[in-house]
Amino acid sequence: MSKAAFRTLVILELLIAIISLVFELFFPNTLVEEVNFQILEVAATGGETGEMLENIVVSASSLLYLVAFVGLLMFRNWGRILYVASYIIILPSYYINGLWLYSETATLFNDHAFMLGGFIVALIYFSPVKDHFEPSKG
Repeated sequence: MSKAAFRTLVILELLIAIISLVFELFFPNTLVEEVNFQILEVAATGGETGEMLENIVVSASSLLYLVAFVGLLMFRNWGRILYVASYIIILPSYYINGLWLYSETATLFNDHAFMLGGFIVALIYFSPVKDHFEPSKG
């Protein structure tokens, strides 16, 4: 795979994730919003501490992802390490505040972004693309 094709995949993943966020924020599904409201009323959440912890985790992961994004585009070894780290750091956020539903369209784009992210991880560690990240020997 060429460097340009790889960069296209990385940019495509970011764009798909942004599209997912846009659909979730600006085109909400009223039924999903109603169910989420019911979940908030019924479920015992982590309270403000849980929300603050989730915000810290999501912010740290997002910052790492953006730095890793630049590193991947520049084919830097630290970029691929941070890319995987950003996915690992976001994992606790799924458990901090419990169940939350997203609209169908946002979920569709989000799932595609995650699948493409997995494909990118496979490329940067297990394909000839990894050779672009290795330090040059000379």
